[in-house]
Amino acid sequence: MKTILIGKQYHPKISTMINVTDKKYRATPLVTFVIDRKKNKLSLIGGRNGELSVITVPLEEQAPQLKDSRWSMDAQMFNDYCQNCLDNASDDEPIVFFVDEQPNMETYIIGVTSNYSVRRWQCEEPCQEHLDHFTALEHRHFLSSSTDTLKTILNQANYQRPFDSLKMNKGQNEIMVQRDNAILRFALPNNLAADIDLVVDRAGLEILENVCQHAQSDTIMVSISNEQMTVSDGQHHYSAPRQSLPNFEKKSKNNAEIEATLIVNILTLKSEIYTYKSVHQIKRNNTSLILITENEAYLSALGSTVESFQRLSTLNITASEPNLYSINLSQLLKVNIKDITAMNSVTMRILKTRDGSRKLAFYNERDNDHPYSSIPITRNRNKDDLNNMQNLLSIYKQQQQGDDVKQQDMIGFDDI
Repeated sequence: MKTILIGKQYHPKISTMINVTDKKYRATPLVTFVIDRKKNKLSLIGGRNGELSVITVPLEEQAPQLKDSRWSMDAQMFNDYCQNCLDNASDDEPIVFFVDEQPNMETYIIGVTSNYSVRRWQCEEPCQEHLDHFTALEHRHFLSSSTDTLKTILNQANYQRPFDSLKMNKGQNEIMVQRDNAILRFALPNNLAADIDLVVDRAGLEILENVCQHAQSDTIMVSISNEQMTVSDGQHHYSAPRQSLPNFEKKSKNNAEIEATLIVNILTLKSEIYTYKSVHQIKRNNTSLILITENEAYLSALGSTVESFQRLSTLNITASEPNLYSINLSQLLKVNIKDITAMNSVTMRILKTRDGSRKLAFYNERDNDHPYSSIPITRNRNKDDLNNMQNLLSIYKQQQQGDDVKQQDMIGFDDI
């Protein structure tokens, strides 16, 4: 049987491809092999629809009998087999496929795992979408950038996370990011300037970082169309669909007035939010309340027969006056509290814009001026909600101070 070897240096590329297999687009996701003897290369095509990877491996001398051919086979067992090889291969051990061509013109691919389990694929006609993508790459226009320059810029951009998109302009000593619907500018160090014009979203940024990390070439090539971005190190190609990108020429304006600032214990906040996620009544009601006084802050959520109330462990609080606010619970649950800060606290501000609308903004320790996320928040003057909060606060205070404490207006509800 004929043999295909994928050397150790290509294993990170294989790992990237098998981690983005399309599990929803088709009942049986495929990986496609294209053997081109004239160019002496094997190309593997796979991944999600619109996010295809093309990994190119030279055909080594041990496979001179391989002929020009194209076929597709089941990607899920391909992934399983390759993962087994990646997990168990020694330093220089390649991934091995045996090509078994039958007299009836059928072709089978065979693999043997580290524990001698046999994997056998019956090849089928090559996936047309894979072939179309493979052919289109030959006609794409690519821009080139220094690998070292891109690496440095991406490292600098990491300090500004989280953000939704990134822009760099050729010859300029700055990058721009979009965060929480604002356009922010940051200088690059040591007079470093981008050598390519590029606007990328999160998916494109992930591809750039991956290619830069494993690139063995001095240049990275990028091709952008209205619908797709493709990044290449000159040998392998990785694509991702392009999302709608912001107008980076729009000036970022901060006309918001700070109505309240809270620095709260992140563990307390995460624990209370986790409770809201787990109680169906609370999720269905979809409303959470925040009570802010001169020196305390409380978070609450209500269901039809259940109520939750927690004092936020505030390390610092600044409020112009006591206020009760309402927020959409589903929007609060989407805010990334996990892994946004290395510290034990998170800063939240209630910002009021000129048109009277408000938002609850979240900040991390890397940037205390620009929020990494925000959600709408409104003043709440509903008497039932005020009474509920007052009753829950009274219970809370009694538990903290003793049962002999009488219910009283401890927070100035008359001022709300």
